[in-house]
Amino acid sequence: MTPIHIYILFSVRADKFYIGRAQNPWKRLEMHNNGEMEKFTGKYKDWQLLAVFEVRGSSGDAEKIERYLKTQAEEELIVKMVKPDYTPKGPLEKLYRVER
Repeated sequence: MTPIHIYILFSVRADKFYIGRAQNPWKRLEMHNNGEMEKFTGKYKDWQLLAVFEVRGSSGDAEKIERYLKTQAEEELIVKMVKPDYTPKGPLEKLYRVER
């Protein structure tokens, strides 16, 4: 089974973070920057991949974590998550940081 990843992007132009979910976040980054993605990220083409986490669990777990981060997490948590020494806890404990 191919792992699902939660990834964090940042756009300098928009001064915004974006949280996404994909099997291959590096390919998805290309799609965001090539304008292949609709809605919010399609408006900006300067997305940088700041962090990638593998979800240790089901695709349903990945969906719940992504939804949690998009709806309940404050920017302060996102800023903490992109730091290399961040250790996921609580509702994020199924996340494991991966490097490329």
